[in-house]
Amino acid sequence: MFRTILRPDRIAALEEEHRRLTDQIAAPEFYLEGQDAIAATLARVDAVQDELLAAYERLDELNARSKIRSS
Repeated sequence: MFRTILRPDRIAALEEEHRRLTDQIAAPEFYLEGQDAIAATLARVDAVQDELLAAYERLDELNARSKIRSS
């Protein structure tokens, strides 16, 4: 399985996008938007969460390998 290179700036960008999206969703006026816009935003926040989870898991793998090598 091919894995993309884990870049700290990519993780930071995903975290920022997730924060921005959750702030947007938390605002009462968000639910006054059209159904398509709401659905797209909710789908994007789910996708960002999935990407972040995968990035964090990969970071844990790399940290574990680093600890094994330094032992």
